[in-house]
Amino acid sequence: MKTRSYLILMVTVILIPVVFFSLFGLDMLLDRERQSRLRFVQETARATALAIDQEIAYAQGALTVFANTPPLKADDFAGLYSLMVQGRSSKDSWNVLYDYQGRQLLNTFLPHGATLPATAHAWAAPIIDSQKPHVSNLRFGATNKVPGISVDMPVPASTGKRYLVSQVFLAEHLSQLLASRGISPAWVVGLFGSDGISIARNHNAKELIGKPVRPELYNASRESFSGQTRHVTRENIAVYSVYTHTDRTGWTLAIGVPEKEIEEPARRAAWYAAMAMGLTFALAAGAALLMARRLTHAMNDAVDSARILGQGDAPKAKVSGVTEIDVLQAALHEAGAALAVENASRRALEAEREALLQSEQQARKQAEEQNMAKDEFLAMLGHELRNPLAPISTAAQILKTSGSDENRVRMCSEVIDRQARHMTELVNDLLDVSRVTRGLVELDRQDVDIGQLIGNAIEQAQPVIDARRHVLATDLAALPATVHGDPVRLVQVLVNLLNNAAKYTPEGGRIVLSAQVSSTQVSISVADNGIGIAPSLLVRVFDLFSQAERTPDRSQGGLGLGLALARSIMALHGGQIQAFSDGLGKGSTFTITLALAASQAG
Repeated sequence: MKTRSYLILMVTVILIPVVFFSLFGLDMLLDRERQSRLRFVQETARATALAIDQEIAYAQGALTVFANTPPLKADDFAGLYSLMVQGRSSKDSWNVLYDYQGRQLLNTFLPHGATLPATAHAWAAPIIDSQKPHVSNLRFGATNKVPGISVDMPVPASTGKRYLVSQVFLAEHLSQLLASRGISPAWVVGLFGSDGISIARNHNAKELIGKPVRPELYNASRESFSGQTRHVTRENIAVYSVYTHTDRTGWTLAIGVPEKEIEEPARRAAWYAAMAMGLTFALAAGAALLMARRLTHAMNDAVDSARILGQGDAPKAKVSGVTEIDVLQAALHEAGAALAVENASRRALEAEREALLQSEQQARKQAEEQNMAKDEFLAMLGHELRNPLAPISTAAQILKTSGSDENRVRMCSEVIDRQARHMTELVNDLLDVSRVTRGLVELDRQDVDIGQLIGNAIEQAQPVIDARRHVLATDLAALPATVHGDPVRLVQVLVNLLNNAAKYTPEGGRIVLSAQVSSTQVSISVADNGIGIAPSLLVRVFDLFSQAERTPDRSQGGLGLGLALARSIMALHGGQIQAFSDGLGKGSTFTITLALAASQAG
């Protein structure tokens, strides 16, 4: 084992216990941050449960008044009905008077005197006998079949009446109460009864009210008055659920916070602490290894000098500061000096041969890469030119057998015409690239307004953008600006960039076209949130034969010559084009830069 290895092992043995206890501390910090966040959620749950209790307390107060009012004692149902209508706590509630058998005597949901349901409710008698307020779980109204809850108040036995006064709330009212608490929209807030049936929710209330809550949440709520659990909601969201009971109802209020919202702040705090610890360990390890590195470096220099001497060369005398090593270095240098003259010519010859070999290998590698790129491009070209031949051949065969069927003849003619135009476009692209890259194109230069160029380009590219349902945003606050160039060719470059952004961005993406103007030049950028460009392709994305590698299946169509053509056109205008991307799946940005016209530059 080398000296450095021994020294590193020694430092490692020292640091392992420190690292272990540090990791233990970080885990405790992570848990503490998580619990701190959950305590905030717990306080929110308690405050919300208190608001529900206040709503119930208000209803119970009103019912106490009804239970002791003179009209009820006198069986003046008309007067009592009027009083109960005025005592509704909200538009989502109404009052009901039951007899001892649970039959409705009054119901403010219906006009006074209307026929009431004859159903007798067995739960009324025990509540009247208990002479205690009662709050139900979720029920469905006998009259309107709408889910709700009832707050029940027995008429005091001292009045001689065996009645029950109830105020019924729609479940929707409680859901609105939960939504009005200012709780984060990402949180799932639910209220369920002692039977585990949902009473109110701030999300998907219509679909989930009246259905059982998750068993893990219900079981936890039965075991303790308040607490927390971790489960998946009925919307399939992984959450931390904090629950508590209301004092007046026996219901359970649960708030589910997405795991990400709880974990991320805790992990961030732990990460900062870990970075601080890591820096401390790095400094400690650096200080401990400083002398070891110096000694090891000196010994390695001596080994290198001995190796150089063994190869017939003269090693340089290096000063390490370690006396024994410096003496050895001096002796090796003196021994090598005697061989320096003889080996000088041999080294020169070997260096020259090595340089020639590397040059030949580099040239061969470059030629192979270019040949491979050309072969791939020709294969892609053959594939694109062959694609239209299948429909053309099929249409021709149909024409042979169609006879006088005008519809089939017209359909086949349209297929042949469309595919022939597609082949013509491919050939024109090849010819255009050939002419531009060989400098055979003459530009029709004139002063051109950048805003007009951009407008023409958007007009031509809009069908492709609309077909893939993209959103095109523009930022042209820096305009107007004027450049001296060929408007047709410059529009061709912008259309190519917009079409590429549309093709290589999944449907429903976003494309941003912006312009920036300085004192001497204008820059136009086309940015998208599409598939992005791999770093290995970004460096040669404008090469003529490298473009086909981006989409071997050619699912977007075309030969992929647009960027090579765009670079050539920008070069003819004395401008430049650049590509930027953070990698696959992170979108792309293409920017062209042109000098301002002489009439505008200043």
